Amino acid sequence: MGPATGALGRRVMDRTSRMLSELDYLQSVPSLGLGLLDRNLRYVRVNEALAALNGKPVSAHIGRTIREVIPELAPRIEPLCRQVLMTEQAVSGFELRAAKPAGSGEARNWLVTCFPVKGDGGELVGVGAVVEDITERKLAEEKLRESKRRLATLMSNLPGMVYQCRNDEQWTMDFVSGGCRALTGHDPGDLLGNRKVSYAELMHEEDREGVRTAVEAALAARGAFETTYRIITAGGEERWVWERGRGVFQADGELVALEGFITDVTERRRAEEERGRLEAQLQQAQKLEAIGRLAGGVAHDFNNLLLVILANAELTQDELRRAEPDRGHMSVALQQIEQAVRRATALTRQLLAFSRQQHANPEVLDLNEVLTELTKMLRRLIGEDVNLDLRLGPNVPHVRMDPGQLEQVIMNLVVNARDAMPAGGSLTIETTDADLEEAHCEAHPGSRPGPHAVVVVRDTGCGMDEEMLERVFEPFFTTKPVGEGTGLGLSTVYGIVRLMEGHVNVESKVEEGTTFSVYLPATDAGLTPAPAVEAGGEGLGGMETVLVCEDDPAVRAVACNALRRNGYTVLEAAYGEAAIEMAARHTGPIDLLLTDVVLPGRDGRFVAETLQSQRVGIKVLYVSGYTAHILDQHDLSGEHVELIQKPFTLRKLLVRVRDILDRV
Repeated sequence: MGPATGALGRRVMDRTSRMLSELDYLQSVPSLGLGLLDRNLRYVRVNEALAALNGKPVSAHIGRTIREVIPELAPRIEPLCRQVLMTEQAVSGFELRAAKPAGSGEARNWLVTCFPVKGDGGELVGVGAVVEDITERKLAEEKLRESKRRLATLMSNLPGMVYQCRNDEQWTMDFVSGGCRALTGHDPGDLLGNRKVSYAELMHEEDREGVRTAVEAALAARGAFETTYRIITAGGEERWVWERGRGVFQADGELVALEGFITDVTERRRAEEERGRLEAQLQQAQKLEAIGRLAGGVAHDFNNLLLVILANAELTQDELRRAEPDRGHMSVALQQIEQAVRRATALTRQLLAFSRQQHANPEVLDLNEVLTELTKMLRRLIGEDVNLDLRLGPNVPHVRMDPGQLEQVIMNLVVNARDAMPAGGSLTIETTDADLEEAHCEAHPGSRPGPHAVVVVRDTGCGMDEEMLERVFEPFFTTKPVGEGTGLGLSTVYGIVRLMEGHVNVESKVEEGTTFSVYLPATDAGLTPAPAVEAGGEGLGGMETVLVCEDDPAVRAVACNALRRNGYTVLEAAYGEAAIEMAARHTGPIDLLLTDVVLPGRDGRFVAETLQSQRVGIKVLYVSGYTAHILDQHDLSGEHVELIQKPFTLRKLLVRVRDILDRV
C-alpha cells in the first residue's frame, strides 16, 4: 500500500514534521524508536531507530498498518492506539517482552508509549508511538534488585546489627537490620523511631557516657569510632557488644546520621577474662616457682654450713667430755649451739618443702589415723582457749606421701589457725573424700582428676581480705609482727601439697574466719607397715677404707675427720674425675664410696657406676642437700639407693656407714 494521501494525510504529515523537528534530539538515541500513525493506524513517519527495532527499512513502514509491518506485536500495540484515539489521552509505561519482528534473536524488553497527535486547530489527526528497548535497563534493575536482596540477606545473616541512627540523646534508629532481634531480643521495628524502646535505653547506664565520649571524639576528627560496652537485652540479660561506626556528613559539613555495625562479643570477652585469669595464675605460679628455686638454692648452701657447725660442735663436745669432764658450762654452750643448728635445720627443711626439693620417703597413710595420733599434740599446741573439733569422715581413701610432710602440712595449718584467733575461738579439722573432674583441675594447675582425700582446716579467726588471699602462699609473706613469724608456714604447705600433685583451696572473709581445703590424690595400695626400730649406738668405728667425694671443703673435712677418728682409712676427692683417678691409683681395697650427688664435672652417679664396674663389691652412700628433683634427674630415685640428707650429725653418718658396710 502506498503512502497516505489527502488533506488528512497532509495535516498528519505536517504535524508530524513539526513534532519530529521539535524532537530531533531523539533521533540520536539508537534504542528509542519514534513513529506517527494516522487515525487508520497507518504509519506516516518513522525514524531510523524505530525501523531498526522493527527490523525493516523506513520505506516498508510508510502507508502501512501496524498489523502489516509487525503482525506479531499488533495485538498488543493496536489496542493502545485505539485507546488514545478514543480518549485523546496518552498511554505510557506499557511494557512487553518479544523478539525483534524481523529477527530470531532472544526476547527483548520494550517500553511502548502512545500519545495523541492533533492538528493546528486542535483536532485529533493521529497517534504517536515511542518504542524503547529497555532490556539493558531491565537487566540493570534486576541486578540492582538482586544486589539489594543479597545485601538484605547478608545483613540478616551477619552476627550483629547494621544500623543508621541520629546523633541525639536516644540514638534514634532510622534503619535497623534483622540482626537486631538476635542481638537485643527486640524486633527491628521496635527500635525504629523509638517506637517501643530507644537504643540508648538498652545501653548499660554505667557505659553510656563512655560511648558518647568515644562517638563525639570520632565525629570531631571526621573518623571512625570503635567502642565496647554492655547492653541489657529484652530478656534482661547483660551482654557485651562491640560497635564500629562513623558519621555521615553533607558537603557543607553538616552531620546527617551515624552508620555502623554492632555485634555481640560476650563470649570473646569472657574468654579474654578467663585468659587473663589463667595468665595471672601462671604468673603467680612462675613467681612461686622462681622464689622456690631461690629458696632451695639458699637452703642447700645453708645446709652445708649447718652441717659443718653441727659436726664441729659435736666433735668439740666429745673432746670436752674426754679431756675435761668438769667443764660443764662449755658443754651447755655447745648444746645450745646444737639446738640452734637444729632449729635452723628445720627452717631449711621448710624452705626445701616450699621449693619441692625436700627428700621424701613416701608411705601409704590413713589420714584419719594420722590425725588421731596428732590430736593430743594439737590440743597442747593451740591452747585451752581454742576448741578443737575433729570430724573424721567414714570413707576417706588412703594417700601416699611422707608421713613427716603430712604432719608438717597439718601442723602448719593448725598453727596458722591458732594465730588467727588470739582471743580464742573454734578450730575444726575434717576429713572427707572427693572425685575431681577435669574442669576442677584446669582451675588448679598441677592437680590431676580422680579420687582424692581431703583435709579441711576451718577457724573462726580474723580472716583475710582479697589482697592477703592473693599472697597467702608467698614465702616470707606474713601479717604477723616482726619477729613473730617467718612467713614460711603456708608456703611450706603449698610446696608439699604441690609435690604430691595435690592442691590447696582457701576461702576467707574478714572477721568471719578462714577455711583451708587440702586435696591429696588417693591410692589403692595397702597401708605401709610400721618400720622396725633400728638398733644403734655401739660399734660405730671400723677398719675399712672409705673414699669421700665432696666438693665443699668444710663438709669434706668434717666427714673425713669423723671417719678417721673412728678408725677408718679415708681417701679424699673434691670432684668426680679426681675420685675416679684416686681409686685407680689406690692399690688396696675401697669398701665404701661416700659421694655427693651433684659435683663439678661428673656427678656422683657416674662416679659410683664407674667404681662399681672396676671394683666388685664396693658400696655407695649418696649425700645431698636437696634431692627430690635431683634424684630424678640423676636417676637415683630407686628404692635401693642409699642416701643421707644434709645436714646430718656425725653420729648419724657413722651409724649409716657402719650399717651399709655390715650388710652382706
